[in-house]
Amino acid sequence: MSLILGVWMTSIGAYQGLAHRLIQQESKRSQLRQTFDTYELAEQARVNISSKDIKYESSRVSGLNRTMHPINKSTTKN
Repeated sequence: MSLILGVWMTSIGAYQGLAHRLIQQESKRSQLRQTFDTYELAEQARVNISSKDIKYESSRVSGLNRTMHPINKSTTKN
């Protein structure tokens, strides 16, 4: 009877230890999620602010300055 009681008490102690570790891990996960969400929102706000500052200017390179190849000739030389 004492052997069964000892095994039972050991099992309960192991279960409580696992439950305690699980609660700690869930707490850490929750904290990491909150930190990550805060970071993501800050990054999104930063990108939105910086994208408003971008001026849509031309590249200052005329389209006529690009090298044009004839359609009927290949671009590589044999």
